[in-house]
Amino acid sequence: MDRKRTGNPAYEKLTDLLVLDTVQKVQDALARVFDIALLLQEKDGTPVTSPSNTKYLAAKKRNGATEWDRVVDVDLSETLKGRICIIKGEKTDISRFEEICGFLTEAAKYMVYEGMRNSDLNRELAYRRELERKLEQRNEHDMLTNLYNRYFYERKVTEVILDGTAPVSVAVIDANLLKLSNDIFGHSEGDCLLQLISAALVEEKKPNYFCCRCGGDEFYVVMVGTGREEAENYLKRVVERTRNDYCTRIPPSFAYGIATKHEKDEDLQEIIKEAEDAMYFRKIDMKCDGKILEILRQCLMETGHFNYDDAIASVNLTLDFCNRIGVSDEELQQIILLLKLYPLGMLIIPADVLTVAKQPVADQLAGKYDYVGTEYRIAMMFEETAPVAHYVMQWNERFDGTGKPAHLAGEDICRPIRLIRITMQYTKYISRKPFGYEMPKDEALNRLKEEAGHAFDPVLVKEFADFIGEYEMKYNKNDRNEE
Repeated sequence: MDRKRTGNPAYEKLTDLLVLDTVQKVQDALARVFDIALLLQEKDGTPVTSPSNTKYLAAKKRNGATEWDRVVDVDLSETLKGRICIIKGEKTDISRFEEICGFLTEAAKYMVYEGMRNSDLNRELAYRRELERKLEQRNEHDMLTNLYNRYFYERKVTEVILDGTAPVSVAVIDANLLKLSNDIFGHSEGDCLLQLISAALVEEKKPNYFCCRCGGDEFYVVMVGTGREEAENYLKRVVERTRNDYCTRIPPSFAYGIATKHEKDEDLQEIIKEAEDAMYFRKIDMKCDGKILEILRQCLMETGHFNYDDAIASVNLTLDFCNRIGVSDEELQQIILLLKLYPLGMLIIPADVLTVAKQPVADQLAGKYDYVGTEYRIAMMFEETAPVAHYVMQWNERFDGTGKPAHLAGEDICRPIRLIRITMQYTKYISRKPFGYEMPKDEALNRLKEEAGHAFDPVLVKEFADFIGEYEMKYNKNDRNEE
């Protein structure tokens, strides 16, 4: 039967079945009322429906064909031409047979029309049900991660409170470095970080765990019927999965807190508050003990900009030089903080671009990538390093005032920056390829002397030259403890 097509074969097949089912039921009812055998065919003889009252067909079979008492051509619709095939039964009113045939002709048109109309109605109902399902999905789920959203979370918490369920554990999770990732790599990278954490939460959860994204970087997991130990094991599995399975520039990491309601009469809202406090304390601990900075440093090392041994050697060199020339305690503390940050701003540079070049990386890339500004934003993220954030902006300043961004000159550049730039550049000169230039020490020192008064503080360069002549580079981080 010719109907409007949707382009979806499965749906069109369903629509066909709906139409035929409607037509068949009406046809069977008419056949019983008039005691006739009845069949609806297309114009070429292709059956549209199954025969009704088949007991009368056998007597009309001749050489495999059916001899119908009457075949009436009928326009079933604007595009469908068909015919009605009729065999009189034992109780058919012969005097009214012609009238019956006329009625059946009109009834056939009506059957097809109603079948199509009912099909449209069914299609509309199916569409509405699917729309309602999608709306419900959208109302309860976060579009980015497909986790439950805050609306669902609050409803679930209310439900658990009213049911008096116990035990119930709640985990509060806060993603690390989301803002930094958005700033450095763009929001698509930050979205990917959230999706990786969400995927790990779902893949490790049990059916009675409800994972919700309740804010930009905040997740809550309500674990019904779950004790503290089981909840801790779940979060450990999630941490392990995110540590080992990721595709982002910065590995996904997060701080979390867990609290458990053991008895029915305990206040679940207080339990949630306890989990939130635990998460905040863990977040502070991660920032204070340098774990997040270490994650960033490891990411940078993976780009091939420098390796771990060279980083340790440069730190040892800088601190020993400070000890030699006698910097103040305040300056030493500033230098230690700056060394923790240097050169994390390079993370903004794509890994395939951040390769060791014939001239200093800063000279090549400063105009294209704001790595100094990035390092400033990193410094401002942590209470420990925020006091030296404004010094970070002086990394590309030169002693003669030709640097960027403020064209500071001479002692307007803070002494810790002037000192670190000398030791770091020297380390770069002598480090092994591909991380450095692999220069002989004498050549590296001569290069520094050539730049004295231009890029570097000439007084500090002279003091460094006196110091380095008797200094052995320390690549083992334990060397300083062994002295």
